[in-house]
Amino acid sequence: MQVGIAKNDTLTSEIWWSLKVISFHYSYKSAAGINLLFQKMFPDSKIAANFQCSDTKTAYLTKFGIMPHFKSLLTQKVADSDPFVLLFDESLNKNQMKLMD
Repeated sequence: MQVGIAKNDTLTSEIWWSLKVISFHYSYKSAAGINLLFQKMFPDSKIAANFQCSDTKTAYLTKFGIMPHFKSLLTQKVADSDPFVLLFDESLNKNQMKLMD
């Protein structure tokens, strides 16, 4: 009897790959064909065989999965923190462009 992998295992790998792409400022196009590379590098891996994270899927996971999660964490941290003041010194700018308006 052959043991399969859960769909979540593959999705977890795709999320980790997307985090790598955005953490290291790779372009989304760098994910194009990465599934073939992983399949060649890890021919005995069922996760690599099911990995399908193209450039468009990486962008989708980032925009609609990872970003909303971290945005909600940040929003909660700010809501739970003490009041704060944001100061921005524009006096050193050569072009006085009212950046904080």
